[in-house]
Amino acid sequence: WLGRAAARWLVPAVLAELGRGRHLLVWVFPTGVAAAAAIKRTSPEVAAFAVCIDASAHRMWVAQGTDLYMVCSPLAAATLRRYDADAPVSVVPPPVRPAFFDAPDRATARAALGVPDGAPCVLLMAGGWGLGPLAQAAEGLLERGYWVLAVAGSNERLRSRLRALARRHRRLVAFGTTDRVPELMAAADGVVTTPGQTCHEARVVGRWLVVLDVVPGHGRENALHELETGAALACSPDADSVTGAVRVMFDEKPEIPPWPVSSAEEWDKHFIGALSTVGATLA
Repeated sequence: WLGRAAARWLVPAVLAELGRGRHLLVWVFPTGVAAAAAIKRTSPEVAAFAVCIDASAHRMWVAQGTDLYMVCSPLAAATLRRYDADAPVSVVPPPVRPAFFDAPDRATARAALGVPDGAPCVLLMAGGWGLGPLAQAAEGLLERGYWVLAVAGSNERLRSRLRALARRHRRLVAFGTTDRVPELMAAADGVVTTPGQTCHEARVVGRWLVVLDVVPGHGRENALHELETGAALACSPDADSVTGAVRVMFDEKPEIPPWPVSSAEEWDKHFIGALSTVGATLA
C-alpha cells in the first residue's frame, strides 16, 4: 500500500522532469522502486536501478521491471531474491564519501581537537537525528576516564545538554551538526553509533564499533550484520550498557577487518561496472 501510494505521487512528478530521451533512474529508497517500475511500463527506454545499502531487503525494495538491484552484501542479495528469484543483482561494497578515505592520521586529528596522545577516546553519535541516550552515555564514559567526542546532529535539546556537560568536563568535546566526522573518527579509538551508514564510514577509517540497538526492523538487521562482520559489539540504549561495551572493546583491542576498497575512485569502478551489466553508462 505504501509503495502504491508513493508511486501515485512520484510517477507524474518524475515524468514531468524527464522529458524525452533515454534516462537512468537510480533509486536509493524503496518507495522509488515501485515508481520506477510504473514509469517503465509507459517509458520502456528508461533504465531503473535500485541501490540498497541495508543488510536485508524487505518487500518494498522489489518491483517487476527493475533493471538491476545493487546491494552491499550476499546477505542482502539473498533476502531480495526471496521476493523475485530471478532478480538481476550486483553486489558491491557500501558507498562511502571520499572524505572518510582521506581522513587525517590519529595524531593530527587529536592535535586539532585537543585530545592527548594515548588517552582513551570514543566518538559518540546516533545519526543525524541524535536518537538515543547520548548525554547519559557521555556522562558515564566521562566518569570512567574516557575522552568523549559527542555529536548531537539536529537534536537541539541533546546539543544543549552536551554543551552544558562539556562546561563541567574538559574531556568532552561536543558538536551539533558537523562536517568534521571523518576527523572525529580519526581522533577516536572507536565509535558508538546507531546501525547504518556511519558504521561503514567508521570501518573505512579503521575504528571498532559499538552499535546502539535503538532502531527496530531494518536497524536490528543492520546491527546483526555489523556483529557478523567483526570488531563490533551491540549495546542496549542505556548508559551502563554503552560503557560496558566500550570497556570490553578497549580490553579486547579487536583486529579491524580491512575495507574492501581503498578509495572512493575504486568504489566508482564497482558502481560503473554494475551499471554496465544493464547497458547503462556514465559520461
